[in-house]
Amino acid sequence: MSSTHSRERGGMLVERLPLVTYTLRSEPSFPPLYVSPQLEALFGFPALAIMADDAFWFSRLAKEDVTHYRAALEHLRLTHEPMSVEYRVTAGDGREVWVRDVAVIAREDDGELYIHGYLSDVTREKTLERELAAERAQAAAFFRDSPVGLGITDAEGRYTRVNDALARLNGITVADFVGRTLAEVSPAVAVIVDPILAEVQRTGVAIRDLELEAVSDGERFVTLASFFPIETESETQYGRLVMDITAQRRAERERAAAEQRYRALIEQLPFVTYVTEIEPAYRTIFVSPQIEELFGYAVEDWLADIHLWERVVHPEDLPIVNRAEAEARERHEPFELEYRVFRADGSIGWVLDRMETVYDADGVARTERGFLIDVTERRQSEQMFRAVFDNAFEAVLLLDDDGCFVDANAAASALFGLSRDELAGRPISGFAEPGFDISEHWRGFLSSGEATGAYVLVRSDGARRSIEYSAKAHVLPGRHLTVLRDVTERRGLERELWRAHKLESVGRLAGGVAHDFNNMLTAIRGYAQLLVARTAPGSPEHHDATQIDLAAGRAADLTAQLLALGQRQTLQAQVVDLNRLVEELGEMAGRIVGDTLEVTYDLDPDVCRVRVDPAQIQQVLLNLLANAADATAGHGSIVVRTANARSLPDGHEDGAFAVVSVEDFGGGLDEGAIENLFEPFFTTKAVGHGVGLGLAASYGIAKQSGGTIVVDSEVGRGSVFSVYLPDAGGGGPERVTETPD
Repeated sequence: MSSTHSRERGGMLVERLPLVTYTLRSEPSFPPLYVSPQLEALFGFPALAIMADDAFWFSRLAKEDVTHYRAALEHLRLTHEPMSVEYRVTAGDGREVWVRDVAVIAREDDGELYIHGYLSDVTREKTLERELAAERAQAAAFFRDSPVGLGITDAEGRYTRVNDALARLNGITVADFVGRTLAEVSPAVAVIVDPILAEVQRTGVAIRDLELEAVSDGERFVTLASFFPIETESETQYGRLVMDITAQRRAERERAAAEQRYRALIEQLPFVTYVTEIEPAYRTIFVSPQIEELFGYAVEDWLADIHLWERVVHPEDLPIVNRAEAEARERHEPFELEYRVFRADGSIGWVLDRMETVYDADGVARTERGFLIDVTERRQSEQMFRAVFDNAFEAVLLLDDDGCFVDANAAASALFGLSRDELAGRPISGFAEPGFDISEHWRGFLSSGEATGAYVLVRSDGARRSIEYSAKAHVLPGRHLTVLRDVTERRGLERELWRAHKLESVGRLAGGVAHDFNNMLTAIRGYAQLLVARTAPGSPEHHDATQIDLAAGRAADLTAQLLALGQRQTLQAQVVDLNRLVEELGEMAGRIVGDTLEVTYDLDPDVCRVRVDPAQIQQVLLNLLANAADATAGHGSIVVRTANARSLPDGHEDGAFAVVSVEDFGGGLDEGAIENLFEPFFTTKAVGHGVGLGLAASYGIAKQSGGTIVVDSEVGRGSVFSVYLPDAGGGGPERVTETPD
C-alpha cells in the first residue's frame, strides 16, 4: 500500500508540473499509450487527439523538424540511449511552441519495451538564447572592429585576447601578441605599464584615462589607456583600452579620448523549475537541481526552509514581488516579473520569474508552478545601452515595423517638441511635411537595411526643421534605429551665403553696365536739350527732341536703380531723424498709394538717428509703399512704423538699429516668392506692370547704407517689409560722399 500510495503521490506531483509526460510503445510507428493532461494547457489540444491518431503529433511538428525528431526516436529505440531533442510544434491557436523532448526506454514488468518521456515549453528560453547570441555578436564585433586597442590578460599578464588595433599599435600581428606578456612584446612600454597593472591587481580597482608617454624604436608616442579587472567564474582577468593619441596631442594637447568598455561574454542562461504549495501551508514541494547553480543553495535547503525565498529576494523588491503575485492571482493570470536576488556568496543577480497559480474546483489557490531564468547580464546590458541612448547629443529613435515610435531619447523629445510618452505609438510619418510620402522610403529602408537622407520635419507646434538622418534596420527583431540631426540653422546660413554671393555678382554686373550706360545717357540728354533749345516750340523737330530727352530721362531713372542694385551709386549721407524722413513723404506717399488706401503711421518718438542718404531712403520707402498698394489691390490700409532693435531678426548681428517698416494686409507671399524677392528682374506682378528692379534696388540701397531689408509674410495674412539701418550714435547733420572701392 505504501508503494502504491507513493506512486500515486508521484503521479499527482508530475501532473502538477508545467511539463507533459507521455509513454510510447517501442515500435517503428511509436504508438502513444499515455499523454498527461498538461498537453491541452501547453498546446491547446486534448491528449485524446494524440491517443486517437498515431500520426497526429507528427502532423503538428514543423516540417523542417520531423526528420530529425524521427531520427532521435529511432536512435533511442535501437540504442536504448537517453534522448533529448528540441523541435517546434504548432499549437491549437496557431502559435509556434519550442519543445524540449527528453525520453528514456525501459523494459516494464510485462517484458515489453516502453518509451517514457516528458515535454517542456522552452520557447522563452529559445528567445533568450537568440537575444544572447545577438549580444555576443555585438560584443565580438565591437571588440574586433573597434579603432581603439583592446586587450585582455590573465593574472600572469599574458594576453588571452587582443584586437587588431592594439596589435597595430605595437607593430605586430594579433597571432604574435596572444600568449605573450607586454614585456615580451614591447619592453619600453612594459616599464611604464607593469606597475600600473600591479596596482590594479592589488586593489581590484580600475584605473582609467591615464595619458602615457613612451619611446619605442626611437619614436616617442602618447597613448590614453585604461586598465580594469574583469571578474569571471573561473578567474580574474584584466582588460585594457589603449588609444594612440600621438597625432592629436601633437596638434592639440588638451584633447581627451573617450573611454571604451568591454564586458565579458556570459554562459548559457540556466533554467529552474519549481512548484510551491500555498494551501494548507506555504512550502516548496519541488525545485529542479539547477537552483544550486543559480543561487548557490542546494535543493535540500529550499525544501527545508520555507523562509529562504524571502531572504533571497532583494528587500527593496520583495514587496513588489508579493504585490505583483497577489494581483496576478486575483486576476487568475500568469505572473511574470524580473527582480533582484541575493546569491549565497552575497552577490546580487536578476531573475525572470514566470509562474502560474493552480486553483481547485472552488477557485482557491492551491499551488504555484513556474520557472526562473538568470537575466543578470541582459539587465546590465540594458542599463549600459540606456545610459548611452538617453545621453546621446543627437536625436535617437527606436521604431517598430510600422514606423511608429517605440522609444526616443531626450534630444529627440526636444526636436519633436513632445515627451517620450507623448511620442510613443505615434507614426513618424505624421511629422513629415505635407506632400512627402514617407511610406515608400520606409519600405525601401526595411528592404535594404540602411538609409541616409534628408527631409523637412514638422514639429508638434508647427515649426519646420531641416533634418538629416541615418538609419539601421532590424537592430532588434521588429525594431529599427534612426538618428536625426537638426541642420536648420546650417541650411539657413548656406542659403543666405548663396543669395548674398548671387546678388553681389548680379549687382556688380548690373552696376558696371549701368555706370557706363549712364555716361552715354548724359551725352544723349545734353544733345537733346540743345536741340530743344534750338528748335521752335510747336515744330515737329522740337517735339522729337523733347521726346528724346524724356526717353533718356526715363532710361536714367532705370540706370539709377541698376546702380543702387550694384551698390555703386554716390550717396550723400548725413545723420538724420528717421521719423522726419517718413513725415516728409507726406503728399508724395498719398499719390503713390491712391485715394482708396489709408496710410497710417505708428512712429516711435525715441527712434535712434541714422546716417543715410535721405533721398535714397525715401525712394526705398516709396518703392515699399507702391508694392504694398499693389498687394492690397488699392483697397484697405497700410501701416508705416518706426522702432528700435538690438539685433537683426536672424540674431547673426547684434547692435543698435533703427527700423522702418511698411505693413500691408494683402494676399501675402509664398515661400518661393520670398526666396527670390530681392533678385533682379524678379516680380510677382503681371507682365508689363513691373521690371523687378524696385525691391532689388531698395535692397542694394539698404545694404550700401549698412543695413538690410527683412520680409515677414504668409499667404492670406499680408506682408511686413522692415528696413534695418544702423544707429548713427547721435550728432548733427554732416554731408559726406561715399563711393564703392
